[in-house]
Amino acid sequence: MDEDCNKTSFCIPFDPPEIQIDVPSSPRNALPNSPFSERDLHDGPQLRFEAYRTAWEKCMTRITGIVQELQRSTLDAVVKEVKASYMKTLPALPHPELPIISVVNPALGENLMENICAALESPSNDVTDNEILTSSVIHLRPADFQTISAGMRGIVSGFVDKDPDTEQIKRRASTSLANYDIGTLEAWHRFRSHSQGNIRKPTLCVVLHDFEQIDPDVMQNVFYTCSKASPQLPLIFILVMSSPLTNFINLAYPRSILCRLRIRHFAAPSGPTILQEIWTKTFFDISFDPDVMFGPPLLEYLQDYFNRHNASVDAILTILQLAHLKHFSLEPLRLFVKHTPANTLSQPSAFVDALRVRLRLASKTREKNSMDVDEQDFRAPEDLITAVDKSRTEFHNHARNIRIAFGIIERIQVILERHGHKGLGWSGEKGSSSAPLEAILDILRDRSGRDVKHLVKLTRRLNAHELEDIIDELNTYFFNMPSHVRVQEQETRSHLTLLRSQIPRVDDEDADTENIQALSQRFSDWFSEYMNIKLVPIEEGRLWDIWYTGRTSVVSEILNPSVRASIIAGLLRPYEFQNESSIRSSPITKALWQLPDTSILFKRYLDSSKMINVYDWFESFKSVLDLQRIHLQEAEVSTRSSSPRKKGRSGNRAGKGKQKEPAPMSEEEEERWKTFVHARFIRALHELDYLGLLKHTGRKADHVLRTVFEIDDDGDDGDQLRGPD
Repeated sequence: MDEDCNKTSFCIPFDPPEIQIDVPSSPRNALPNSPFSERDLHDGPQLRFEAYRTAWEKCMTRITGIVQELQRSTLDAVVKEVKASYMKTLPALPHPELPIISVVNPALGENLMENICAALESPSNDVTDNEILTSSVIHLRPADFQTISAGMRGIVSGFVDKDPDTEQIKRRASTSLANYDIGTLEAWHRFRSHSQGNIRKPTLCVVLHDFEQIDPDVMQNVFYTCSKASPQLPLIFILVMSSPLTNFINLAYPRSILCRLRIRHFAAPSGPTILQEIWTKTFFDISFDPDVMFGPPLLEYLQDYFNRHNASVDAILTILQLAHLKHFSLEPLRLFVKHTPANTLSQPSAFVDALRVRLRLASKTREKNSMDVDEQDFRAPEDLITAVDKSRTEFHNHARNIRIAFGIIERIQVILERHGHKGLGWSGEKGSSSAPLEAILDILRDRSGRDVKHLVKLTRRLNAHELEDIIDELNTYFFNMPSHVRVQEQETRSHLTLLRSQIPRVDDEDADTENIQALSQRFSDWFSEYMNIKLVPIEEGRLWDIWYTGRTSVVSEILNPSVRASIIAGLLRPYEFQNESSIRSSPITKALWQLPDTSILFKRYLDSSKMINVYDWFESFKSVLDLQRIHLQEAEVSTRSSSPRKKGRSGNRAGKGKQKEPAPMSEEEEERWKTFVHARFIRALHELDYLGLLKHTGRKADHVLRTVFEIDDDGDDGDQLRGPD
């Protein structure tokens, strides 16, 4: 700190006094005071984190492939339109048209435009004359279009500076065009086309991100300037828009500019369809077997968050990643998700004892339910490994049966709708776009009996053509399953094939109606029995909570926490948020002078009325810092007196029962201390102001208003925060 007290500002490095806090140490790699710390392994957190990474990478790879499939149609259409923009032009136009491609992309994010740009810049062969076509792509944003010259400079310099060949050209300021002149870009493009020897000139694509935020007055002049150079300069503008397909361009730009533009609209998939595709093809697709299955609470929360707050793929990925991370942090046994480490079960430990107890309880439950159970007490490590591996196999088989059942229900519903039946009401006027997800929720909650009964009733009244289509669809479904699943379902396939062979031809006029009704009845009975076998609750499996979250909440409390309550709790009890102490069961109580400056000032803030006198506030803060200074001086004197040389004399002094006063300060030191306290007060005041806890009033310059009232200082502040009425 500068020693000149006449200066108006001072810089105080953040160097808080080192105050010792008695916090019991905890073993490394353990979770102190967690519900399962006593039965966790020494390296349990590390092993579970590795299991989490494996499970999440598998899920992430699957979702990435699904998103790419969702992007493919839009990507191919945009790339095709770009490459054909200057191939076929309308004749007899009053002036050339500038190609404009708008891509509405509210959900798929930046990844879609990255893939489009990568496809445009990659060489491709044109089938007409075998010429190699490429595109040069630059990205511009609203900040690049503050003025017309700035926008043109961004377009011209973006292409010219991107080309490494132009760096070798020596330029002279007197003979060079301005970097915002469209003629510079025309000359560069002619040079580039001639050097590459292409008869057909490569296209120049300008990607405008957040197009709605660009000033239309600036952009219409940019469009006009670029259209004057077309088609000699093959410029193409790709507008990235976040709003739905509307007439934004027609409303924001005048007709004199629109007549020079050839606009093509493309909309990427959006809305609940994205969530439905990702969820069904990740967790309810027979061709994919995720390591972790999620219960109804996560799907419900994801639907609500996606529909009300953030309808994007990034939001889905964030929530699913947090769900994976939390799943592996709540139970030590979840390190067995992928495989069973033999070394973890070879040595006796509380972890092994907990696993043995779980297996014994599961065996007793199976005995009560009259299920087959191995008669063993799981004492040997080999028995534990075998039991865990068998439980994992049973769970995946169980989850696969549920996926098969959902696939059959989905395909029967599609065929019924194709033939004009309402079915389960997934589409139509009263149908919902999230109906398949609602059916999944019913299956996970073991409430799908009503839907199954309704489909059983409908399949009993099928005609020959409808029954034939349903059986053919199911046969195709079973045939396209993975080989190991197809082998397990061989009996079902044989039954459906036999039933299909007994259906008379559709054009047979002599077909017996009663025979067709009997076949429909047989199919309906098979469907009902098959669903009863497949749709068994997952919770009935042994050790099911290792691979399935069940009906417990997963991420709702960690994805959207109460920020205001967290800030207040941190100001009231700062040491409980330090390192491992944030999860301690007993609060850390410290005196007021031991708290940081901001917490001290906030404590005095709570003791004041609605309007705070800043001078009185400073005086109360200064009194606490004076007390803090006295305690620190006493601690320093006590440390010095405990040395071996002074131990005897200090002991005699202590025996007299006199409390040592702090050393007096000189006038210069006193003035420096006041300045130091003043600066600390201003810094703490600014921090509270930055957090939004103060409101300045225009009536009194030396007063501020509180914005938070009725806070329980004992710790129950989360539900008792209230602003001013």
